[in-house]
Amino acid sequence: MVLNKDDEGESWFIGYVFLLNSLIGAGILNIPWGYSKSGIFLGVLIQIIAAVISLILSYQTMQGWTRAEIIYRYKEKGVKAKTVSLSTILLNKSHKAFDESHETQKLIDSTEISSGISYRKFDFYEIIKLTLGKRMAIIFNIFLSIHLLSTLVSYTSIFGTSLVSNVPIFNQDTCNLYDYDSYFNECKYKYWAYTGIFALVMLTLCFFHIKEHKWWQILSCFFRILAFGIIIITTSLAIANDSQLEDEGENQANPKIFDIAGFENIAPVIFLVSLYQNSLPTTTCFVKDKKKNIPLINNTAFLTVVCIFTSLGILTSYGIDDIEKMITLNWRDYSAGGDPNEKPWWCYLISYIVIILPALDIASAFPIICAILCDNLLSIKYGSKNRQNLTQSIITKYNLVIASIALGIGFAFHNLSVILEIAGTVNIVDCAIFVPLFCLAAEKIVKEKTDYDFKYNYIISMAILVISSAAFIGILILIVLSLV
Repeated sequence: MVLNKDDEGESWFIGYVFLLNSLIGAGILNIPWGYSKSGIFLGVLIQIIAAVISLILSYQTMQGWTRAEIIYRYKEKGVKAKTVSLSTILLNKSHKAFDESHETQKLIDSTEISSGISYRKFDFYEIIKLTLGKRMAIIFNIFLSIHLLSTLVSYTSIFGTSLVSNVPIFNQDTCNLYDYDSYFNECKYKYWAYTGIFALVMLTLCFFHIKEHKWWQILSCFFRILAFGIIIITTSLAIANDSQLEDEGENQANPKIFDIAGFENIAPVIFLVSLYQNSLPTTTCFVKDKKKNIPLINNTAFLTVVCIFTSLGILTSYGIDDIEKMITLNWRDYSAGGDPNEKPWWCYLISYIVIILPALDIASAFPIICAILCDNLLSIKYGSKNRQNLTQSIITKYNLVIASIALGIGFAFHNLSVILEIAGTVNIVDCAIFVPLFCLAAEKIVKEKTDYDFKYNYIISMAILVISSAAFIGILILIVLSLV
């Protein structure tokens, strides 16, 4: 929890860059493959549902954040609010948060109430603890840990597989790790070399606060837009010219329209990249005028990623006949539809940009995701009461442990689609289930309106909980069936 106004001061654009970098990470590279398995109609349908849910959840997060601060201000005055039970929320029962004594009411009336987010930062763990209780907050942290550790593992996989496919190391040939069936192979050793380099850089970044990465984050954001802009443009040209990306001949793409069997492949990754609300407190903690700027940051980042994700899924389905699990690998031998043995220099440039830039961008997303998990875990011991005991040394140690675990798993396991299925499935719980719950709980404790409220919040929240629970259970069943 940030209590010092000196910790803020950056413009909304910096918050936008940090949030966008945390969103456009591993999941986006797997979206086209998911579309190829589920079909375009099912992919777009899930994308629309996830986008609508995501926008609602963002404003519910802002509601919960604002009311959590009011609850905390009551607590500072000596008035402790009773947390809300699940049965009270689900059955929409009335909740008596405070005793009705004259002294308590006097303290509540004397408390300054804000209708929007102020300079204070509340991580999800703290919001849930204040509204739903400590037990629910710990359960949330368990799901969040699985989700974000899986995401960090996927970043390690992307860096290693991207570079080993296009950048020779130790005078060895490049290779595609997904072409090998055995665990130990010549390509895996090269993958380990690159992941070792990645680990060294990421562990070094753990010693710095993410705010100190500002210029690197801005540069990485530009790299992201450039790389995916090139993917979209070159795919569009291949469709328009009826050509292939890596060889001569006509476009052989024959996309599916609807295949329910691919639901388990597309739903987790779309939910992973669309549900980002647990990133908001960390990525915006140093932004000034949060009441106005956080909605602006959220809305601009939301529109950016929805446009990129949807365009990428649809265009690659029509432009590529054999989509790789990591879409950038389809540009490994890019020739613009010409003879691959006589391609011009700019084809090599495009190939290197598409392959290498997303891998390098992972180096900016990794510390952000690591910081989000670190903040929520630190809140267990160093929440509002013990904030003064939290030092940079402790934060660094937590970051190092989290990063080491993720890097170790990524070193041993590289299958991106499986990693993202785990991350995306669990993310449904820690965003699409916990956010409506703590939003409704906060509303029962603090009746005052916020700037982010909307009509029919209870009905909409119940609908999201039903859809999200059904999606979570459905994906789990399909994953289990695919393993049998």
